This record gives sequence, C-alpha cells and structure tokens, in this order.
Amino acid sequence: MKPKPLIHLVGGEKGGAGKSLYCRSLIQYCLNNGIYLQAVDADSSNPDVARVYKGVCELAKFSANDKMSQGLDEIFEFALEKQKLVIVNLPAQIHELVMDWLRKNELVEMGAQNGIGFVHWFVCNGGMDSVKLFQKSLGEYDPRVEHVLVKNLGLRQDWSDILEDKALSAAREKYKAHREIELPLLAYLERDRIDDYQLRFDEAEKDTERFGAVSRQRIKKFIRDVSVQIDSTKLFDNAPRTEK
Repeated sequence: MKPKPLIHLVGGEKGGAGKSLYCRSLIQYCLNNGIYLQAVDADSSNPDVARVYKGVCELAKFSANDKMSQGLDEIFEFALEKQKLVIVNLPAQIHELVMDWLRKNELVEMGAQNGIGFVHWFVCNGGMDSVKLFQKSLGEYDPRVEHVLVKNLGLRQDWSDILEDKALSAAREKYKAHREIELPLLAYLERDRIDDYQLRFDEAEKDTERFGAVSRQRIKKFIRDVSVQIDSTKLFDNAPRTEK
C-alpha cells in the first residue's frame, strides 16, 4: 500500500491544556520511528515547538487578515508536493480561523482527491468547557477530518465521569469519533526543566548534566508510554518513511 501523508492538527482551543507538550511528543514519536516529517508551529505568540525542534519545524501564522497570514499554503504543499507527514501546532482560540482556512481553500476536498487526510488531535484538560469545545469541533469540522480525543492525565487522572457524559457520548457516536488516547503525566521537575532548557525529548533522556538517572528514566518512560498510546490509533501504520 502506498504511504499516505496525513496532516495532523494538534489543537484543543484551551490555553494550558497541554497542546505543546503533546505536539512535541508526536514529533518525537515520528523522529524515533523514521517517519518522513514536517512540523509547523502556528502559535506565533509562543512558538516553543519551533524553538525546540529546530530544523524539523517551520513557522506559520493564522490571521483574520489574509495579508497577515503566513506559511499556511505550505502546510498543504508539504503533504502534496513533498509527500511528508505534517504536524501543525495550533494556538488556543483558533477554531474559527482554522475553519475559514479549510473551507475557503477547500482543503479537505482537495486532500481527498489527492490521497491526503486530516487528523485533529484535540487535547482536553478534562474540564467541561474543554469537553464542550471538543463537541463543537466534532460538529463543525468536515466529517472526513478524523478526531482523536487526547486526555491529559497531567491535568485530570479520572476521566470516567467525563466519558460517560450523555451529550459527549452522543456527539462521538454521531460523528464516529471513537479514537482516544491518554497523554501520560510527566512529572513537573522533568517537564519544567525540559521547557526551561528547550530540550528535545531525545536530548533530555540522554542529558546527564541536567537530569539524574531516575529523572532520565522517567522521561524515557513518558516517551515510551506516549508511543504506546499513539501506536494504538493505527494512524501511523502507513505513514511515509525516510529511506534507510
């Protein structure tokens, strides 16, 4: 089967939900598995993904003023012309602008015609406002855009009552949004130090100066646990791979 490039939008609308953490985890997953990748950081106010993954990640900007938007066409071109898997880090409160970009340029339709799919990883903090934004996303995105609910265990450990919510269950059933994963807890010590020094995860797990043996093991376990979660979606089984 021919490798299929996907455009992965990492969003969630709420600030502080863990979008950047998950986006960096997803990029590291692709690098660790030899996936032919292009990352794009559209969070112009805090492009930490681009700062950390230099050489892998480029910048883009969504704006209500088309003249202020930057690098958006390239997101699709990376998948279409270069056959790369694309990961886009979306800032908070960007839903309407993303909708406008997709619809105005008929990108989902053009993607379907060219064998390019879209995935929206919705990073949720477990609060009802975040859950309602997920339901809104399900209802407003083109149904051909795959949704994956990313449950941030660092912000909420028990999700049973959330997943049993009748409105959420009905929305997920209506839009066939059954995929979900867990974003494991990364201890604050390791997370804050990784952020402070702007380290890639593969750099952090080998950094003996800034992290002790136990800290490095926790980082390794976090990446391993994230990888298991991502593998469970099967969304990367046919991803384009770099030549060995």
